[in-house]
Amino acid sequence: MTKKNTRQGDLRKRAEDAVRMRDTAKTLSPDEAQQALYELRVHQIELEMQNEELRRTQADLEASRERYFDLYDLAPVGYFTLSEQGLILEANLKAAEMLGVKRNALVKVPLSRFILPEDQDIYYRYRKQFSAKSGQRCELRLTRNDGAQFWVRLEAAAAEDGEGNPVYRAAMSDITERKQIEEELHKSHDELELRVQERTAELKESEEKYRDLVESVNSIIIRVDAEGRVTFLNEYGQRFFGYSEEEILGKHVIGTIVPADTASGMNVQMLMEYIAKHPERYKENEIQNIRRNGKKVWVSWTVKPFHEGNGVVSGMLAAGNDISERKRLEEQLRQSHKMEAIGTLAGGIAHDFNNMLAVILGNAELALDDTSERDSTRHNLDAIFKAAKRGRDLVKQILTFSRKSEQQQKEQNLTPLIEESFNLLRASIPSTIEMKLALKAKSDVARINEVQFQQIIVNLCANAAHAMRASGGLLEISLENETLHLDDASETRRRYLKLSVRDTGTGMDEDVRKRIFDPFFTTKEPGEGTGMGLAVVYGIVEAHNGLITVHSEPGKGSVFNIFLPKTNGSAPSETQAPEEAALGGDERIMFVDDEDNIVDMTSSMLELLGYKVSWFTEPEAALDAFAKAPLDFDLVITDQTMPKMTGAILAGKLKAIRHDIPVMLCTGYSETVSAVEAKGLGIEGYVMKPLTKRELAEAIRKVLDQGGGDIC
Repeated sequence: MTKKNTRQGDLRKRAEDAVRMRDTAKTLSPDEAQQALYELRVHQIELEMQNEELRRTQADLEASRERYFDLYDLAPVGYFTLSEQGLILEANLKAAEMLGVKRNALVKVPLSRFILPEDQDIYYRYRKQFSAKSGQRCELRLTRNDGAQFWVRLEAAAAEDGEGNPVYRAAMSDITERKQIEEELHKSHDELELRVQERTAELKESEEKYRDLVESVNSIIIRVDAEGRVTFLNEYGQRFFGYSEEEILGKHVIGTIVPADTASGMNVQMLMEYIAKHPERYKENEIQNIRRNGKKVWVSWTVKPFHEGNGVVSGMLAAGNDISERKRLEEQLRQSHKMEAIGTLAGGIAHDFNNMLAVILGNAELALDDTSERDSTRHNLDAIFKAAKRGRDLVKQILTFSRKSEQQQKEQNLTPLIEESFNLLRASIPSTIEMKLALKAKSDVARINEVQFQQIIVNLCANAAHAMRASGGLLEISLENETLHLDDASETRRRYLKLSVRDTGTGMDEDVRKRIFDPFFTTKEPGEGTGMGLAVVYGIVEAHNGLITVHSEPGKGSVFNIFLPKTNGSAPSETQAPEEAALGGDERIMFVDDEDNIVDMTSSMLELLGYKVSWFTEPEAALDAFAKAPLDFDLVITDQTMPKMTGAILAGKLKAIRHDIPVMLCTGYSETVSAVEAKGLGIEGYVMKPLTKRELAEAIRKVLDQGGGDIC
């Protein structure tokens, strides 16, 4: 019993006592009567307050009931209260509207009256389950009072009315539109029906299909938690990185697939938060990863962070594709662009530089001819002459590296050339370095330029000797047959001759190895090398359609492998050299060059050789002189690069006047006319500056004695 009830009981007892006191008032004292009257008044006020509270509670209940019925009647779903026999006891306005009957008219009407006959069995089975299990649902068709049919979904739960009798609360939703769509889909083409079925199956088995998809793609799919630990890695990713599922799950990405050295100090959580703020920057993020065997690979990642309910990043899902091959091709392309840029530079300076060398070389040779063996200046002149020739060879190397020089190639046996180079090198390489030959190729014929091939050997061996100069070692040159697959997607096999130069020197790290073929890159001290040796080797190999690979580690030496395409033919047998042609003559020569110094020097050379020379520094003047007396000349020697008119254009105009005049084109370097193109223009001779007097004499005699038949 509550305090309130106890107090009310006490008050009633006192009130009864007070009534009895009226009959015995004469026995109560005034004070006692006054106290009894006070308590009666307090009780009266308390009763009034209780009545007020009851009235407010009643009002709240009425308001709540009104709100409930408003919600009940205005709900977008039809609500029923059904008796155990299926009679409608209550219905909201929506239910009445759906059935097309006034709400009052639904009371005591069985719901089955509105159900289509063919769906009565469904409703019967549905009702049987009402008491067995709550929350039952079914879909069936009803008929409105006006005869219209529609689909509904019924959901019911067991309950009790105010008297404890069993009833069922039911909700009815109109699903006609959905059913119409389903019926339309069922009536569509068989292929559409199949797609609907497949889609239904996908929805039911989405998790399994997601896993199948993840495991079937040829991409890496990985998920990590907020700490950077791997929580999932698909089978492709496991094969790619070389880990089993047991080995990788729970392990941190740093030290497994992310190199520890490159990730030093990385805060994974901060990185995830940064990715979440800047997702556009991580759609194709290319980084270098590492496999279990230590091999580094390039992977393009697309990353998506996951968030918890409070917005904190809880992990990442990433998809990656192997781009190592693309990176390798990009590196080759960058190397090719570098070579092209240096080649363009080389071509740009070759003409002017060769013209200067021509003046130095020619005048030094003329001065030597005029100096006796005892003259004290002869030694200095000879040094100038030799230095100019070395400068000429350097320009040829640069042009060879840039693949802009014309070089003749023919089929030759490589073994004799290697042995010859080996013997020459043995005399110049320190005795602390052991040299070894291992020539194992059974067939050693390749299409090469002899001088350039020997230059490859000399440059590689010089590099190897430099790497072993401090403590000595072994330098080995080998030649063997090799068959390569150049394309993983093709079964085509190509035969090569592999020339290898191996040393046991200091070796190289990866950064140096990436740059060794860059022109002018060198690790040597100033004055020890120009950095052109390996760049020239690279250019020669490229010009021969070959391949070059390098394997090197610090402290373990280096191996350079040159792969040259093997030919099926045999090297031509050497024939007896023809008797040396005479080095002079008395023919009349027109010489044209816009450089005064070259004109003076070359004219003097030609006159010393016995020729009658008419020289010109302007091609227009030469053309005018030839037009006046075309039969006064036996040969025209012209520079190619001249202002207003090139040598090739001048040759064309001269031959238009006299078609049988032999023309020899002389150039320091030209991108516009090669030896082959010159021959196509009808030009009989093509030589590169600078030339010694003997080389010039031989070129002239070749043109004159052969009647202009071949290019020099």
